[in-house]
Amino acid sequence: MNKFCQSCGRPLTTTNAGTKANGDSSNYYCISCYQDGAFTDPTLTIDDIKAKGIKEIKQSKMNIFKKTFLLICYPSRLQRLDRWRES
Repeated sequence: MNKFCQSCGRPLTTTNAGTKANGDSSNYYCISCYQDGAFTDPTLTIDDIKAKGIKEIKQSKMNIFKKTFLLICYPSRLQRLDRWRES
């Protein structure tokens, strides 16, 4: 299993893993992004997920240093995830 969802970048665990079409857990995507073998929002763009992630980071209760670090790193991290990687 990957450490992070390959769509949104959230930490990926056995409890939040998405599901394949056959019902098995996905090793690549979280339940928010992937269910029943398909993306929950197939029209989502990298800009959409970036805006959503930044909003969640800003609204989180983590300390200012961690927030700042994530706000700087998150956009470039997304580009390296499988769903958004340029072929």
